[in-house]
Amino acid sequence: MLDDDYFRLARHQPSKVFVDACDTTLHPIERSWAIEALGIVEDRDKAISLLMRFLEDPDPKVREGAVHGIAYHLDVPCVREWLEKIGAVDESMSVREAVEVNL
Repeated sequence: MLDDDYFRLARHQPSKVFVDACDTTLHPIERSWAIEALGIVEDRDKAISLLMRFLEDPDPKVREGAVHGIAYHLDVPCVREWLEKIGAVDESMSVREAVEVNL
């Protein structure tokens, strides 16, 4: 599945996006797309909670997807603070760059 497919699913079948985002058998890039698409699902509280958890994932691709997804919620004060922290300490250059692009 492509990243655009996940954004379509996030609008019409968000439960599928939640399932794929948690599916550790998916290729990390595909999983990252699902995680990023969580940022636009209607159940904002559930999405933010899950995205915050993904920001601590050991796989940098997963963390990068979480940064892009949670960036849809920068109006929530704890989100901005959490991203600033991630941007300062994450070992992955791609994750730090994703934070910089989104803040």
